[in-house]
Amino acid sequence: MGTLVFRSTIDILDRSEGALLGAALGDAAGWPQEPAARRIGRRPAASGPLLTAWQRRAGGRFRSYLEPIAAGEYSDDTQLILASARSLMHQDWWRHLTQVELPTWTLYERGGGGATKRAAAMWLRGTPLWAAPSRDAERYFAAGGNGVAMRILPHVIAGTGTPFQTTAAAVFENGIASHGHPRALVGALLHANVLFRAFRQKATLSYGGLVHELIASKTEWSAVPESARIHEWTRSIDGTMSDAFRHHWLSTIDEVERLLDITARAIDEGTLAVDAEVLRSLGAMNRETGGAGTVTAVAALFLASRFAADPMLALRQAAFAPSVDTDTIASMTGSILGALYGCEWLRAAVGQLQDVAYLGGFGILCSSNRSNMPIDHVERVTTTNIRRAERMLAAAKEGDYWELPDGRTGIVTRVLELESKVTRTIPVMWTVRLTDGQTIHLTKASRQRNSEHSTPTNFYPVDVHRVIVRLPVADLQAAAGFYTNVLGLPITAQTSISVEVGRLLILVKRSTDGRPQQEGNGWRSIVRVDTGTIDAVWRNARTFGARIKDPLSPGTSRRFFRCEDLDHNVIEVVEDAHGRDRVAIEQQRLSLP
Repeated sequence: MGTLVFRSTIDILDRSEGALLGAALGDAAGWPQEPAARRIGRRPAASGPLLTAWQRRAGGRFRSYLEPIAAGEYSDDTQLILASARSLMHQDWWRHLTQVELPTWTLYERGGGGATKRAAAMWLRGTPLWAAPSRDAERYFAAGGNGVAMRILPHVIAGTGTPFQTTAAAVFENGIASHGHPRALVGALLHANVLFRAFRQKATLSYGGLVHELIASKTEWSAVPESARIHEWTRSIDGTMSDAFRHHWLSTIDEVERLLDITARAIDEGTLAVDAEVLRSLGAMNRETGGAGTVTAVAALFLASRFAADPMLALRQAAFAPSVDTDTIASMTGSILGALYGCEWLRAAVGQLQDVAYLGGFGILCSSNRSNMPIDHVERVTTTNIRRAERMLAAAKEGDYWELPDGRTGIVTRVLELESKVTRTIPVMWTVRLTDGQTIHLTKASRQRNSEHSTPTNFYPVDVHRVIVRLPVADLQAAAGFYTNVLGLPITAQTSISVEVGRLLILVKRSTDGRPQQEGNGWRSIVRVDTGTIDAVWRNARTFGARIKDPLSPGTSRRFFRCEDLDHNVIEVVEDAHGRDRVAIEQQRLSLP
């Protein structure tokens, strides 16, 4: 029957990184193959490259467009793993997940499932789905998909040093943020238990050992966990809904036991097992049941166990399996194998994977002590925040800075007009490289055709502290005397080459400031603007199409640039001390340990 090849020297950090990279690699490899991906063209052969570039049809029936996906780009599975992982960087991770991460995810989600998107939209309004209007609540309690199981890996990494019930409570809490049916929650608990055991495995595991351990440990993953938040949730659905939930919970446990029995028999048959037949018998190839949390968790366990001696083959089998939810099954299969084997088997395959360094770094962060994490002061992300970010994005060009509602910032690295049959608008995809290392692709906004002839109306908010006119004069002392004696303006600052009068006017010698003001035989004054948001002013000037005379100077010390207004008057924008302090604080906040 064979045995799993296992190196007991693999430490928990290597396994954590392997699980995260394995999950993302499986997602990126399986996403082009899944039936719901709406891929343009034929599926590639299973024997071909693991990661390939492809196109999909997106945008809905009446706003359809073609979206290009580069080789190695991941979908919502990995996005939500990262959202869960970032939430664990805060003491109140639940608040950060539901009030910051999920609402912000509505901006940049790629391939998200209906239940999670509905939940994120409701959290954006500040209301959990179980407390929503009856129609929304009914859909919430009917949501039994794999959208929970696919994102709970960070909780297992964080809980490797604690009893499983601690991890189970966190997994359940994460799950009820978007799904209310036991199939979603039990599937997540089952997958968490598989990962929990894989991370802790210190000796050679018999072929199919994980499957038999899951059958024997039913009491660990089949009980509703205990926590204050879970009790609060249970009380909130007390009555008819709670009775239905208990009934469905028990029937789901019976369903999982049956699926595990099918898997155990198939594993015990070894080489006689026909993989497609096993997946079909599990319901993974059934359109109605293939996306269920329970089915996906058991299917991933089967593939990870069946091909455990060759982890890359296992991931490939999951990613290219016909008629199944390939991105999620491959992601969950990859996470199990990464938890068992660490990173070594992945090294040669992740070169094209999007954000590989960013993903790997979360292995350390998720296992950190959350008692040392900062208290979360981030405000709840609202619809207003999302709309503002969309307006700013619509005006963004390559090289511009842009800020997500969750406080993270980045640079727009690509603005691409997408192919569409819609005649009135052109869908546009913005690619943003965030300063923390994640890459996101957004297609939320559209441009009017021939938009290059229209005037932009959406600009970045600016914080201006002072506006001063810089006036070139022939005789500095005589000019200063005129403004103090005639107008009664006090001298508020003075150097050898300039005099500030009344904090409204700066007199400068022509000989020292002649270059930017000189126009032919004449001289021109400068309007100086002191601001703490010089990057926003720079982006607005470029968006408006202002003539730039001197570009934004590099560095972080007293940056400035010069442009002209519509009448060719020179505007000098200077970053003041408040602005420098703000930049330093923002950089410190965004830096990862």
